[in-house]
Amino acid sequence: MLSHAERARALSLAQALCGERIAWVWASPLPAAHQAAQLVAGRLGVSMSVREDMAVDLVEALSEIADAHRGESVLIVIGNVGAQAIQLAGRDAARTEALVAALGNGSCVELAIDGDG
Repeated sequence: MLSHAERARALSLAQALCGERIAWVWASPLPAAHQAAQLVAGRLGVSMSVREDMAVDLVEALSEIADAHRGESVLIVIGNVGAQAIQLAGRDAARTEALVAALGNGSCVELAIDGDG
């Protein structure tokens, strides 16, 4: 169950995105991420899916989502920022620390993936 603060963040995100053309909402299998994604997708009137593999290989999951939605905007709700930042940063400790500092709980980041990945 989302906390009051998590629910408020999800509703705020939905409000901020209502002028955008979001084609789909994807979520990691973490319960809070899944619930927040459902809430936002419902408010935006778009479909939502859970990607179980986001908990295992976020980079691969993001690449596959980008391939499936070329030319479209999607929302991806991940959760567990610290673990995901470490996975994205690999072995670069400085980059990991910077990502964890930049991506606090409830943070939003726009990620653009071009034709070359």
